[in-house]
Amino acid sequence: MSLYHYVAAKDELLDALVDVVFAEIYLPSQAGDWRSELEQRARSAREALSRHPWALTVMETRAQPGPASLAGHEAVLEVLRTAGFSVAAAGHAYAVLDAFVYGFALQDAMLRSVGLDTSAAQLRDGMNLGGHPRLAELAEHYVAASSYPGDASFEIGLEIALTGIDRLREQADAE
Repeated sequence: MSLYHYVAAKDELLDALVDVVFAEIYLPSQAGDWRSELEQRARSAREALSRHPWALTVMETRAQPGPASLAGHEAVLEVLRTAGFSVAAAGHAYAVLDAFVYGFALQDAMLRSVGLDTSAAQLRDGMNLGGHPRLAELAEHYVAASSYPGDASFEIGLEIALTGIDRLREQADAE
């Protein structure tokens, strides 16, 4: 049976698939602390994108976002506006946070696609890192790590992004 019995066109199918991914992402609540809520959403988005790496290239390209996509966007903006961000600062904060999460998820997907998360020693041994002592050092760090080092980098980056985003709110308060 053809998929097109259920959907009219490829775009409709992509819209529906993307909305399924958005439905997996935590919806932040304005009742909680804005920073904690957005941390939880960022981690949830990264996890969803890890499960669905194909979605990275189409998440924000849909002309007809579905209900889960719209609800997610609305929830993030509500959290930011309730926390005192101006309309402009909320827009910037949302863009920066999503750019960080999507960029990190894309990098994760690329590194995992070459097995760096599970076979760093094999990759290190297969690379000619002579003359590149810092790359060799980093490869050794990945090999010796007890968990995927990208997880720690994500948490560090999320802290940096949210600290910067908080400055946007503070600047708006000063204006």
